[in-house]
Amino acid sequence: MNKTAQNFYFSNLLEIIRKLPNLILEALFIEIVTLLRENYNIEQLLRQDRTDMFQLYTPELTEYGLMILQRAEKKKLPEGIDKNLVKYVSAAKEKKNIIDICISNHWTLEQCAILTHKCMERNFIKHSITPSLYNVIQFISGSLKIGEFLMRKNKIDSNTLEYALNLQNQLSSSFGEKSKIVEILVNMGKVKQEDVLDFLNLKESSKRYIQIQAPITPETHKLRSLVEEYKQNLENITANYNNLSQEKNKMQRKCEELNEQLQMQIERNNMLQKKLQDSESKLGFFKKL
Repeated sequence: MNKTAQNFYFSNLLEIIRKLPNLILEALFIEIVTLLRENYNIEQLLRQDRTDMFQLYTPELTEYGLMILQRAEKKKLPEGIDKNLVKYVSAAKEKKNIIDICISNHWTLEQCAILTHKCMERNFIKHSITPSLYNVIQFISGSLKIGEFLMRKNKIDSNTLEYALNLQNQLSSSFGEKSKIVEILVNMGKVKQEDVLDFLNLKESSKRYIQIQAPITPETHKLRSLVEEYKQNLENITANYNNLSQEKNKMQRKCEELNEQLQMQIERNNMLQKKLQDSESKLGFFKKL
């Protein structure tokens, strides 16, 4: 993950936007709406309550969640709690929202929803959210299928869902191919395609990683060139260091060999000196005779 993504904080971005002049905000709004119209029902999106948007949700740690975090620091975690759950709980302690949690940990929205659901079930984070947001979390995490999700969103009733499921089974038995429940509901005229399109887009986009790219400017190119230059210099220095290190090792081995030869020569000299002294003693003895 690049440094820009690691340092991204949604609250900081909002603060920057809030300080922009109204003329810039109006232009920014129009550009964003234009982009969203390509994939979303913008009118429905504008009516959406921010408390129902999982991306803006900030999990709140429970006392038990805090205890789990403390035990993780002491490496005394109970069985069944993996490192990703610990990372999520740690992010909750830092009061990060879901966008920041996804980016800083390189998780998809789907992965984050799965962890959110697990943390709620284990009472690591508080369940202080609207039923509508809880349904969204279950839907994104895969624990709630699209049919039941539409029913909870009051798009269809339970009888319609049951009839559609039975029809799905009949079609599967007759043709050997399982039709999607959304297609059946749309063909039945029970829901409109545009009513479910946003939910399907949310489900699909939740599987992608959130990528934050730094803007490309002339300064960016200069910095990249400097980075490449420094990398090359570092490689050259490392290669020179390795060569010098090898030469040093060779010289060290040569010194050790010469030192061994010197010690052997000293020992020989000592032996010759001793023999010379013995010979002089014998010669002195004969002279006395």
